[in-house]
Amino acid sequence: MPSLIPLFTAVMAHVWLKGERLHGARLAGVVVLLATRTNGLNGGAPAGLRGHLLALAGALTNAFGGVYARRRLSDVDPLAPTAGQMLLSLGLLAPVVLTLAGVFVANKG
Repeated sequence: MPSLIPLFTAVMAHVWLKGERLHGARLAGVVVLLATRTNGLNGGAPAGLRGHLLALAGALTNAFGGVYARRRLSDVDPLAPTAGQMLLSLGLLAPVVLTLAGVFVANKG
């Protein structure tokens, strides 16, 4: 479902950002995504409804984050929030990854 992120971003930007209106080129991009079946809704291993809902939630939150940041941080250097987001993610995920890495390695052999 990651290919749904541009679709959700375009719709959310149209609603919440004054200078970002939907127009022919953006709608054409959505049509191409849907017509070529690159919308992330088909193919791959069956994940069940839970997997699809989690992927949809991920795409929606990703799109919302981009639109929210553009709306609230338009006067800030883009490098600052990006670096902050990456460092916070590293701080939150590193302990989880390091903890689970031992579990997966132990179960592999």
